[in-house]
Amino acid sequence: MKVAVQAVPADAAVISELLSPWNVTFTEPEDADVSIVYRQKPIEAKSTVIIPSESESFKAWARNNGLKVTIKPGNLVYVPATSYTTLSITPNRQYCYDLPTNPIFDDSTSTDVKPKECTATLKINAVKEFNGIVDATLNPKQAKLHRLFTGLPVPYGLVPARIRNFMMRTECGPENLAICDKLPLDALRYMLSNAIENASGKQMEKKPIFLDNYVCLLTHDVETAQGLQKARFIKKIEEKYDTRSAWFLPSKRYKLNDGAVRELANNGEVGAHDTKHDGKLAHLPKKELVERFSDVKHTLGTIIQQPVEGFRAPILQHNPTILQALNEAGYTYDTSIPAWEPKHPYTMKPHGIGTVYPLTLNGLMEIPLTLPQDHQLLYVLGLKPEEALKIWAVMASVIRDLGGICMFLVHPDYEFGNGNTSYYEELIGAVTEDPQATITLPSRTKTLINEYS
Repeated sequence: MKVAVQAVPADAAVISELLSPWNVTFTEPEDADVSIVYRQKPIEAKSTVIIPSESESFKAWARNNGLKVTIKPGNLVYVPATSYTTLSITPNRQYCYDLPTNPIFDDSTSTDVKPKECTATLKINAVKEFNGIVDATLNPKQAKLHRLFTGLPVPYGLVPARIRNFMMRTECGPENLAICDKLPLDALRYMLSNAIENASGKQMEKKPIFLDNYVCLLTHDVETAQGLQKARFIKKIEEKYDTRSAWFLPSKRYKLNDGAVRELANNGEVGAHDTKHDGKLAHLPKKELVERFSDVKHTLGTIIQQPVEGFRAPILQHNPTILQALNEAGYTYDTSIPAWEPKHPYTMKPHGIGTVYPLTLNGLMEIPLTLPQDHQLLYVLGLKPEEALKIWAVMASVIRDLGGICMFLVHPDYEFGNGNTSYYEELIGAVTEDPQATITLPSRTKTLINEYS
């Protein structure tokens, strides 16, 4: 699809990000199949998608087309994504149109209004909503309990696990774990792509990495020396099924066994998991963060004799400063932001960025953790391992239908790797038997995405 974007560079970058899962070529209006217009005057002769705003140019366009526009608080909106999956979003604001009595006007869909042939006008300011979701995710309000634990002069991990787990417990039944209402950023993506198809009369095609098969990433955070030893048993299961995974290790929390680390890197990937794993990253200045991130990158890279590309923060900490520091320290991707978690430690409430596709944040590729990690299911929700497997399977089926990234996080220290590995083998067996699943590594995923960008 050839798309022209009429917007200032910052807004055009957001529109490009929203369309990143699709095979789109951005070009000049005269060569485009469709133009997307935001806060500027539309080229009337072209097939056009108009993103509403409070700009004078949009107001003038509405008046010229006989539209009376009313801005109201947002209500729940359902967005068709595929034949099987409908996503939802509750935007901050919605644009309501009083249509003139003219047969060429069409208000038959919930996401766009057509004041003339080949024009689709969204009812949501997708650019502003996108920026709001990202800002709220990267700059959440810190919970008092998290401030207390991470403000201690010692690492938070010295607080007994039973106390930490008790404070994190929450009630959330399986009926509240449906992923379709937890992906507002992806709802914006499909809202825009649907409008493009309506205006152009052409079908959008996904990039090859998001087409036909879905990418499955198996990842592990190795938090203790005992976990590093248990990781070897998990590794043997993966070798049995001829698959591979990514392992994120801290460099100074415990003494690293160089042989064990190299074993994990063999036909796998080793990423950084900070140095001390003390939970204080969100409070540190960028200079200190760059030093820590460079330190762990160098330490692990020296052991495995290859570059360390990826990072995952302990307790999934994330903010703009952390992302900037990772970029400066030479990482090529981060995977510290959940798509959604029932109760994130930093906020002590549900939290996530709401997408199952990678995106670029502060110059760094972010590959979201698209499935709730094992700790959330086992300790926050109190599920049994067999119940957690069922929840993962249901959520993964939606991600598969969307063609997104299906990322698991399994800790060797917890039930899936703690003595009884039969549950993890059941997970691996289900994934490897799925003909649509392409099991790969985060670094390879990043390369494939960049090849088609």
